[in-house]
Amino acid sequence: MTEKVRTTILLARHGECRGNVEGLF
Repeated sequence: MTEKVRTTILLARHGECRGNVEGLF
């Protein structure tokens, strides 16, 4: 797991960029 993944998880928890998170994956 890279740092980007951890950041993505944090963003997902906030729910601000939920759509972007799915796009990244």
